[in-house]
Amino acid sequence: MPPSRYTGAAQSSSTVSSAYSRSGPVSKTRRPSSIKSVGSGGSKLADGEVAEQVEIEDFRPPEWRTVLNRRADLGYPDFYPSRPGFGQAEDILTEEKVKNGFSAKAFVAVGAESFSMHGPIHQHLLGGGLEMLNKLGEEIAQKRDEGMPQIGERIFRIPVRVTYNDTKRSQFLSDLANPILPLHRLMRNPVPHGFKGIELLDTMFSPTGPANRAPMAKLPPDPIPIDRALWFIRVLGANEITAHRGRAAPIVPSAPSPAAATPSSTNTAPATPALPVSSNDWYSQEFTNVFTAWMRIQLGQLVLPAKTKAVIPAKGPVGVLGDEKARTRWLAKWEYTTTLLRELHTRRLISNRTLLGWLADHLAIANLAQVGFIAQLIADYLPDMARHVWIGRLCLRAVCDKIQDIRGVALESLAKVESMLVHIVTALVEADQEVLLSPNVWRHADLLESMLKPDIVGEAAWVELAARNSALLFKATSTESSSSPRRHQMEEIHKLDSICDETDMTKLCKSFFDGSSSPTSPSLDPKRLEEKIFILLNWAMGLYQLGIHRPYGVYTLLKMWSEQRYEYVATASAPTPPVDLFPHLYNWLDNSVAAKKESNVQAIGITFGEFTRQGLFSYGRYLQALIARGHTARSRPNGPVSHHLALLSAMPIFVQAKDLLQQRRIALSGDDLEQRRADEAAETAALQAFKDEVEDYIPEIFDSQKITIGIQREMR
Repeated sequence: MPPSRYTGAAQSSSTVSSAYSRSGPVSKTRRPSSIKSVGSGGSKLADGEVAEQVEIEDFRPPEWRTVLNRRADLGYPDFYPSRPGFGQAEDILTEEKVKNGFSAKAFVAVGAESFSMHGPIHQHLLGGGLEMLNKLGEEIAQKRDEGMPQIGERIFRIPVRVTYNDTKRSQFLSDLANPILPLHRLMRNPVPHGFKGIELLDTMFSPTGPANRAPMAKLPPDPIPIDRALWFIRVLGANEITAHRGRAAPIVPSAPSPAAATPSSTNTAPATPALPVSSNDWYSQEFTNVFTAWMRIQLGQLVLPAKTKAVIPAKGPVGVLGDEKARTRWLAKWEYTTTLLRELHTRRLISNRTLLGWLADHLAIANLAQVGFIAQLIADYLPDMARHVWIGRLCLRAVCDKIQDIRGVALESLAKVESMLVHIVTALVEADQEVLLSPNVWRHADLLESMLKPDIVGEAAWVELAARNSALLFKATSTESSSSPRRHQMEEIHKLDSICDETDMTKLCKSFFDGSSSPTSPSLDPKRLEEKIFILLNWAMGLYQLGIHRPYGVYTLLKMWSEQRYEYVATASAPTPPVDLFPHLYNWLDNSVAAKKESNVQAIGITFGEFTRQGLFSYGRYLQALIARGHTARSRPNGPVSHHLALLSAMPIFVQAKDLLQQRRIALSGDDLEQRRADEAAETAALQAFKDEVEDYIPEIFDSQKITIGIQREMR
């Protein structure tokens, strides 16, 4: 085979050439071949001898193919034609290639695609790799710990309280007021015992003088710096919290109290013990009450001068507002108080709700001289007050009242105070428009509308608030001849729901007992009156809404009805028989669904206990009626127990007659002595638990020895 033909065949399977022309499509060309022949069997050409020229066809890329880069000669993408004469491996003819042909080397070994290092690594780990890794980690942690700064054992201890004499006490206060002396030196020694309540706060303002709440004409010495006063307050608070934790006893179920059993937020559910309060929360509330009392004493010194017509001025001490030195001292003390309060609030050392509630309540009873200072405090804590809607409503109501008072006197000196109050109203409404959802606040709707801009409360939102507040006012009008008895009953319930601290109970009594149930009606309808009484008692049980005032509101309405009926009978021209309310009350106890519910037993005991105490209901008549109708335990030894026995046990007895107590005992327990002893033991335990609970609050009504023991416990 001629070499030229072989060479042309070998060059038909070669690699890319990037030396082709880049200027558009190029036709196929042929050029001579120059192939080297090496090896032992190859013949050498003589000098000047020209090898046979073989035309080799050059392959060009498609016309649509573009180069990779026009600045660098990188060829065409995915195009690899043969390039004879450019040092290709297949151009060099060796004996091996001639005999066996040319084969390109694989870029990746075939075994590498199936090889895995899992086995060797696993064997290495089994041979102690994990132990070595753990040891390495331990050494790294050890080196890290050696490089960390050395911190000794904590030696901080809260200073304890001890009793100092007057000299040491004065020396401690002098050291505390000295800002040069570091606090860590004071922490090494105990702190004096006896700083409590308002005396503690007065001492912080005047450390060298006696605790005097009255304004002094002489300027006091420099008060203790705020940061050092905070340190002392925190030390005393930590000791109080520690002592409270030691005195804290486990909470045990106590006897049901009237406040807990009255239908309120639990819908007359059985009384449950109060949730435990942590020692930190307890002291925060106690200290907040002390601090607000301190501020109340200071504000109480701002008394407006009395308007008298006497020519000779009254003799007596001049108030704070009338003496320049006393006023200067008062302003300095108030500035110290507000600064200390701000720092306490920042460090969360006071109860936020207690403070905000006190500000809203005290603003309502403040005079015009005190309003500016309280309004400034409210403005400082306005973001916190805006988060509590119910406190915001109380504050908004008080602010509106004070704005009306200020506009009533028309003093130019109160213009800044009025603008501050208007700012408080605007901020509260902008934060949450629900603060306007209150009948007491909505009484000032005209004033609020004049202060609030349209962009704060839109017209549609204002109309909606007006409708919701109107619904809360329960101003329902109806007649006795209503077409829907159910609708008429709901309107009567709305009248009862409108009872608040400003309700005129006389007008409500006339509005509720109308028509043939009126106390002044000449033709009184007993059936209609009984329906009204049933509505009252069902409302008192909390079947419709809740509130601890309901039993007392029902008693007030029935008492007013009885008095008005008595006056009408006494002055009527025609003889009119008196009305006995006991049968109607007994019918409700005997037939109503609410009276048969076990969850209403305590509420019924409170309601009818109030009736008994005021003379509207007779416990003896009720007991006699139960005996006559066979509702006692003796009458039904093996039958079902009447619900009247639970009511009889819950109702209080105000006249402890022996025969009445004996009848009650027989009615409740029958002739079973074991049952009687069990009932008496349960009542005795409940009474003793109630006495213990009362003794914790008012120990002065009990034995003097117990008072002494309580004082000794407090001193510890």
